[in-house]
Amino acid sequence: MKRRTISSEIPAVGTGEVLMGIAGSHGVAVAPAVVVGSSRVGYPRRRLKAGEADHEWTRYGEAVRAVQADLRRIIEGIEAGKPEASILEAYLLMMGDETLAARVRTQLYDQDRCADWAVAEATDELSEQLGNVDDPYIRERRHDIEFVGERLLLALGGMGDPHSQLSTVLRITEPSIIVASDLSPADTAAMMDAPVLGFVTEIGSRTSHTSIMARALAIPAVVGVSDALQKIATGDLVVVDALRGRVIVNPDEAQLEEAERRAARYAAMARELVASRDLPAITKEGVTIALSANIELPDEANIAREHGAEGVGLYRTEFLYVNRHEPPDEDEQLVVFRRVLASMEGRPVTLRTFDIGGDKFVTSFRLPEELNPMLGLRAVRLALSQPDVFLAHLRAMVRASAFGEVRIMIPMVATLDELHSVRQLFDRAKAEVRMSGEPMADDIPLGVMIEVPAAAIMAHRFATAADFMSIGTNDLVQYSLAIDRTNRALAQLASPYEPAILRLIATVIEAGKVTSCPVSLCGEMASEIYGALVLVGLGLRDLSMESVAIPEIKAAIGRVALDELEQLAARALQMSTATEVEDMLADALEPRVKDLITGQPDSLPGGRTPISSRPSRPRGSS
Repeated sequence: MKRRTISSEIPAVGTGEVLMGIAGSHGVAVAPAVVVGSSRVGYPRRRLKAGEADHEWTRYGEAVRAVQADLRRIIEGIEAGKPEASILEAYLLMMGDETLAARVRTQLYDQDRCADWAVAEATDELSEQLGNVDDPYIRERRHDIEFVGERLLLALGGMGDPHSQLSTVLRITEPSIIVASDLSPADTAAMMDAPVLGFVTEIGSRTSHTSIMARALAIPAVVGVSDALQKIATGDLVVVDALRGRVIVNPDEAQLEEAERRAARYAAMARELVASRDLPAITKEGVTIALSANIELPDEANIAREHGAEGVGLYRTEFLYVNRHEPPDEDEQLVVFRRVLASMEGRPVTLRTFDIGGDKFVTSFRLPEELNPMLGLRAVRLALSQPDVFLAHLRAMVRASAFGEVRIMIPMVATLDELHSVRQLFDRAKAEVRMSGEPMADDIPLGVMIEVPAAAIMAHRFATAADFMSIGTNDLVQYSLAIDRTNRALAQLASPYEPAILRLIATVIEAGKVTSCPVSLCGEMASEIYGALVLVGLGLRDLSMESVAIPEIKAAIGRVALDELEQLAARALQMSTATEVEDMLADALEPRVKDLITGQPDSLPGGRTPISSRPSRPRGSS
């Protein structure tokens, strides 16, 4: 779908009310609004009489098959390999998920509720559980469960608006901005041939499917606009400013002219940045910095490659274990890993073993309830407690090494004993693959994520026991500062620019230098321009980040000299607060990178642009 930004026919301008949200997919668009799906599907709440449960169970099965058939028809119309196809295929599995079915059956046979009511209750329960997890990617999947429930209710004869979001979108013939509570992949897939210029949703984050698919379709999107449906009506002229994370309803003349200028400037800059995607990131002195991508879904590898990623520095494997009754078998995992390697066309891929457990709702494992799940059975601890499942996971990764350059990375390692235990299982997995006659690489590096303060302090020991180290700043910040990074009230305090965090990072980098152990960083800090530059100054030469950040980080690195960054990093290590560090970096670097920070090549001169004004990217799990 080609990028379209400005409609040629727009209604009269007005008062220009500004609504704030999250920039889900960068860009600027102006068009009349089309509001879709503004209310939930209604359903009957009827108690069953004796003997009716079997009939309702049959109704539920028929509804599942009907929705699956609809999804298959949509998938057939999507080009193979597109992100929306893989997401819809995941929905097919969710529709027939045994956990959902078991909950519906309990509602029918134990609570005497009709199928409609049972589906609503079961999906609400699952959605609530997912909404309480720490990991932002998994937490966003609650909206997928809600989508499943809505489609099942419609198939059962829901009493809401008979026109679904999907059918509304299919009727769009004029350039429009879609405004909704949320958009499913089925809805967005239907927009590929419709003149949709932008999205505004009340729900969502940078990791929601709406944002992921908007980026894949190159459509500007502002998500998390909590009052969008109250403030916007169909026909209102809307500006979607997904550089600043804001929406303007019925803009006045000045706002409209500015939006048109910003749209044109951003489009020109985006074309220039993407045109240089195959060029390396090089400082003024000619020092090369490797830039890789963090991805969560297999088809995001295509997005990474298109944005110039030199490899995948972090591939999260948790999605393989979500929304299913049993863990995926070895062959199924191998298929997924091979897809990622094929998409990267020979570039290296770092596979992180699953970081699940604790409060992360994953039906594949039977986990105990914990009072403090973030300090409980998760990641490497969970893996070591389930050796058979972990061995299958490792064997699939080992077998994948025959099809591309693979590195394996272990998350949340806190002690050398944990690494030694993983190494024993890893050696066993390699031996078993070798004995089976399956092909595999001769050398498969096994590394650790340094995201627990204890591991950072002991980095000089880990550097001699691991093949590489990768710093995960998101959890390192959380555990070092004792701040829940998902708590909105505390988010401003969870800064990677705290001198304590910078000193821990410097400790790890130095340990790698002394022992010749490669050190990279795959935390969200690398996706921020000032963050990436200070990390280079601290000595890092390998950064992994969100795919869409790669072109701007590459451009920023090319505008500065390494000796200057080293001096800035040394000054930062001697400072007392994050505010001091951020102010110092902004004072020194903004004149050369302000256009990249604002998304505007000819930003007006004036006051300094603080780090926090950068279009927000969540501090997700790394």
